[in-house]
Amino acid sequence: MPVSYYAIVNHMLEDPARYGQDYIPGAMEVIARHGGEVAAAADAAAIEGTPPGPAAVILTFPSEEAFRSFCDDPDY
Repeated sequence: MPVSYYAIVNHMLEDPARYGQDYIPGAMEVIARHGGEVAAAADAAAIEGTPPGPAAVILTFPSEEAFRSFCDDPDY
């Protein structure tokens, strides 16, 4: 049975509106190109301490190699 690879990303957003308009559409295309999907995305929250960033995203990829290929993609 294949095992998915999960990546948890915390974003520090200086301009949330620009992030939504400029970054997300292109990033989604590159994520999909490498077999990835967004499993969850939400405002970050912390039960203890301070959240590491205002936005948290969980990405899934079919393998660690697919994730690393996504990270190394020049379009990303």
